[in-house]
Parts: sequence; structure tokens; C-alpha cells
Amino acid sequence: MVLREISRRTRTLADRTRTRMLAIEDMNDATFIINNFGTLGIERFDALVTPFQGAILAVGAPLQPVTL
Repeated sequence: MVLREISRRTRTLADRTRTRMLAIEDMNDATFIINNFGTLGIERFDALVTPFQGAILAVGAPLQPVTL
């Protein structure tokens, strides 16, 4: 796959995700998954790596308020 094709597919998937039109078929053959349940206020959860995925990043809500 050439760089232009990767770029086109990435834009298409990002657009589908933003408009909540992402289908199960669009998520097949993924090698890296990001789960962000922190936006829902969930502090802890267990993420499962399914067959053929290489890794998963699970992000939860902060346990303490962030101060700068």
C-alpha cells in the first residue's frame, strides 16, 4: 500500500468515526487499539487484546484532579 492510499484510508476512517458511522468491518484487521473510557468518568477497566491485534492502550479518568 502506498502512502497516498494510507492517507486516504486514514481520512475516511477518521471522518466515519467523527460522524459515528464507523462499522464493525472498519475495525477489522486493526493492530493497535485505543480505548478511552475516561471521557465517560470511568476510572478503571480491563481492556482485552483480541486475536490478531498487537496491542491495546486503555485510558481511564484521572483518580485525582489534575493541577498545574
